[in-house]
Amino acid sequence: MDSAPRQDTESAPESGTAEAETAQPEIPEADTEATQAAKNPPTKSNPGDEDEGLFAGVPKHNAVAADEAVIIFKGWIGSYNKLFLRGDPPHLDWEKSIQPEPLGIGEWRWRAKGVKATFKCKPILNDEHWALGPDIMVQPGKLHRVDLKF
Repeated sequence: MDSAPRQDTESAPESGTAEAETAQPEIPEADTEATQAAKNPPTKSNPGDEDEGLFAGVPKHNAVAADEAVIIFKGWIGSYNKLFLRGDPPHLDWEKSIQPEPLGIGEWRWRAKGVKATFKCKPILNDEHWALGPDIMVQPGKLHRVDLKF
């Protein structure tokens, strides 16, 4: 038997060393909303159910009634500009514009109920400048996404 005193494999730092002077007790992190959000980031309700680019975050699935038409417009038109829409009756008019509902910065939505047939429409900036490209063919029961270009 060995009668020598047992030594731990980890030795305590000697007094006067830099490690001993800077060692501080670990303080538990405050349990705030910010730390909870960092620990538990929000999850997508339908992972992989978003388009890329301007339509990030817009669901791909069609959640539109059979007799309804919905158009989501996305684009940067400037803070002093307004988006309007014109199109075929009975839901729109080529002579009188309506404004789609703003959803956020650079995003608008227009919807019509009671849609029975395909019709055409086109965005117009400040009720003066038509969007580039062909007219939008709006079909009942569809969610249409339009990338605005003027």
